[in-house]
Parts: sequence; C-alpha cells; structure tokens
Amino acid sequence: MILVRVIAVLILIFGLATSFVGISGLSMVETSIRIMEEMRNAGSTRLNGIDLSSMRIVLYLTSGLSALIGISSVISGIGILFKKNWARLLWLGTIIVTVVWMAYSLAMTFINGVANAEGVLEYLVIEAVLVAFFIFFSREKIRVQFSAE
Repeated sequence: MILVRVIAVLILIFGLATSFVGISGLSMVETSIRIMEEMRNAGSTRLNGIDLSSMRIVLYLTSGLSALIGISSVISGIGILFKKNWARLLWLGTIIVTVVWMAYSLAMTFINGVANAEGVLEYLVIEAVLVAFFIFFSREKIRVQFSAE
C-alpha cells in the first residue's frame, strides 16, 4: 500500500527533525545555563525565581526525551517502509510517549502563564496528527498487512 510508505517517509522525516532538535539541545544545555548565570550576574531580573540547577535537569530531560523520540521514530519509519510489525508497534508506543509528553508540556505552558494562541494551536495540530496516525496503525486492515509479511 502506497499510503503506508508515504506515512513511513513522513515518520522518518519527523524522526530526523526531532532527533536533530534533541541532540542539538543536549549539546547546548551547559552553554544555555552559563548564559543564564551571566545574565543573572549582570543584574537581569528576568530569571528571578528560577533555580538554574533544576533548569539544567529539565533541559537535559526534555532534550534527551526529544532525541529518544526522534531516534525511535527513525527506526520505526525504516521498519514501516519494510512492513515490519515490530516497527508498527514501536511507532504506536512512540506516539503514546510523544502525546503524553506534549500534553504535559502544553499544561505547563498554561500553568507558567506563557501559553499563546499560536503555540497552543501548534501543539493541538501535532497531537491531532499523532492521534490520527495511532488510529491508522491500530486498524485491523493495517495490522493484517504488517503481520502477513
């Protein structure tokens, strides 16, 4: 089915982009923390109330999770191209982790008072696409295709 292959390529592209963001984020955590410390030392009040050691942990966790989701998506996309059932299951698990993480992130933007309409819309569109992918790959017709080969 051509649709499955097109979706596999989309998953692969999503995975590559997410991996890049995660790995880049991991490589920039210490620089970001150092810049925040310098801003605070220079008298900036923008970072008042932010514990930089906690911020470091949050940045490592979010960047690491992003990299993990990206790598998992790349592996899933390649496996789905070859219609491997393990890849379909891995992708379904990756979707669940991603949707939960994005829902948590969205809730935190509201709690911290930094939510804006464009950001919320972006989250909702991505979550809707991921849920549609989950429904698509959970259908009996698709499951049969992956278990037959």
